[in-house]
Amino acid sequence: MASVLINAFKALVSRIRYAFEMRKYDSYTIAELLRKRGSQIGEGCSIHVNRLGTEPYLVKLGNHVAIAQGVRFITHDGGVWVFRHEFPDMQVFGPIIIEDNCVIGENAVLFPNVRIGRNSIVGAGSVVITDVPPDTIAI
Repeated sequence: MASVLINAFKALVSRIRYAFEMRKYDSYTIAELLRKRGSQIGEGCSIHVNRLGTEPYLVKLGNHVAIAQGVRFITHDGGVWVFRHEFPDMQVFGPIIIEDNCVIGENAVLFPNVRIGRNSIVGAGSVVITDVPPDTIAI
């Protein structure tokens, strides 16, 4: 019982420490933190999420990209494990590349191996599983 309480306390302290750390950043300066975690981010981006997937080094943002709240970057799909007995080497992971001057709407989900072309908009709640050509609105 004592170890459960100790672990719960450690988790609480960790969350509080994380909350204080995140207070230093806003939607324009969060790029500094995300770059430290391995993401490639251009200049003048407005980012309203505090993580870019489980493998941030696979996420590349161009210049002047706006990312709304709730956007999910899925760089690795663990769901293929159900096929592992038939295809032992099956993996689904890859980069997510967002080119210059793009807007990604609230709660959009971006899957691995997609490229959002320059000057494109991904609508709120969209699920992106294939490339979005330049100068396109994806809904």
